[in-house]
Amino acid sequence: MLFGLYWVGFPLSLLAVWYAVTVLRTPAEPVSDPFAPRPVRPQVPAALGALLTGGLALLVSLGAFTIQFTYHDYLDCRADSATQEAARSCAQEYDVPTWLSNLSEVSDQ
Repeated sequence: MLFGLYWVGFPLSLLAVWYAVTVLRTPAEPVSDPFAPRPVRPQVPAALGALLTGGLALLVSLGAFTIQFTYHDYLDCRADSATQEAARSCAQEYDVPTWLSNLSEVSDQ
């Protein structure tokens, strides 16, 4: 199973990025004393973490979706093949990159 749960990661990553942008865009409370240290809002570190992990998850899920869309015929050929030799011949038939055929072979084991 090469592309397991990318479809779950996509909406969750969108939700994390939306949360992070919403929290970071809210204005801070005004401080009455200009010389007092400004308090850090407790949501800001969480929002930065959500922005980082949500952005990375968004890139991974979009990458998986792009690979599936681009090499759909090859992945169908591998899924429908009955033997390992037939699965290897799919890579030659559809002219896929070697990293994808190697990744498919490793995920089958």
